[in-house]
Amino acid sequence: MIPNYKKGDIVELNKFGITMLAPSHPSVVKVGIVMSNPYDIFYPNKGEDENYVEYWGYDVLFGNQLITMIPEDFIEKVVIKDEKSNEKLEEVLDGEPIREATDQTTKE
Repeated sequence: MIPNYKKGDIVELNKFGITMLAPSHPSVVKVGIVMSNPYDIFYPNKGEDENYVEYWGYDVLFGNQLITMIPEDFIEKVVIKDEKSNEKLEEVLDGEPIREATDQTTKE
């Protein structure tokens, strides 16, 4: 199992991630920066039970909230195709409110 993201990648929460984080983080911004290298997470803790799930986790900064142990399945990489989209991303990272994505950004 190879991790899909690295420290510094720009990511956004996918629909599953939004659904899972909404109860505990209702005001979380959808776009963030991966702040850690990937690390293994085991659930339940390895050794407690023979049946456990292993996945890659990341610490992601969403706006001014650092959320730790975000499973890889909750996020998607943001790819910037043009300067206009890049300017919108810079606004988001500077704390401006998020607007819905346009067709100029795609997911990898």
